Amino acid sequence: MIKINNNFSVFKLYATKTSVLDWFIPTAYEHYEGKVPFFYTETKGNTSYIDLSLELEDILSSMKSNTRNEVRRAIKEGCTFEVNRDYDSFIPFYNDFCKMKGLDKPTTKEDMLRFKEVVITIALHERAVLAMHATVIDREASVAMLLYSCSARLEDGVDKKMIGWGNRYLHYQDFEYFKSIGLKRYDWNGVGADESQPEKYNIGLFKMAFGGSLVDNIKLDSPARRIALKTMSLFHIKK
Repeated sequence: MIKINNNFSVFKLYATKTSVLDWFIPTAYEHYEGKVPFFYTETKGNTSYIDLSLELEDILSSMKSNTRNEVRRAIKEGCTFEVNRDYDSFIPFYNDFCKMKGLDKPTTKEDMLRFKEVVITIALHERAVLAMHATVIDREASVAMLLYSCSARLEDGVDKKMIGWGNRYLHYQDFEYFKSIGLKRYDWNGVGADESQPEKYNIGLFKMAFGGSLVDNIKLDSPARRIALKTMSLFHIKK
């Protein structure tokens, strides 16, 4: 289980049961995998898992043919893969990507340090960075969860085809790496399945093209958090 504290709530990921302390401490659960107790507020979303216990060739063959071909094309073109924990190089790359995409979702080193273990992976071609991913690892739950994904495709004068191939190649290399360290699942951390939200839905299609199974993402608010949220709403208090 991953546990994150902030000024307002405790967040728990991949928990298999709730705690009696939730009656007194505002607690939010995501990717909850246990029985839902009374008086908790449950919300269901969607995510997708890649089964890392499968052989790599089986993972590759389960992908949509276009995705599989682009992974193979990146390998043929000589793309390479690196693993590190250098947040200082990832953060500006990710924040520039968000800015160019018009997203007001920058991250900071403090955001990433909330998690016990985050791995940065990089796809390169002739030493140029094509794409970078930040992935949270929960060794207890044996799962890797995608946190951030970004690429150089919005920059001027770049080969967008190569970057597209490189990004798909990087996801495949992520699967291989996390499998090699003994993890059993790769969680896409949400898959948009609502066609009325085209941008999220298209990202969902991209994720599902890698194969895997669509599953419920259970989110819970503890009684204390539900009461706190209602109080904050009444008094217009920011989280």
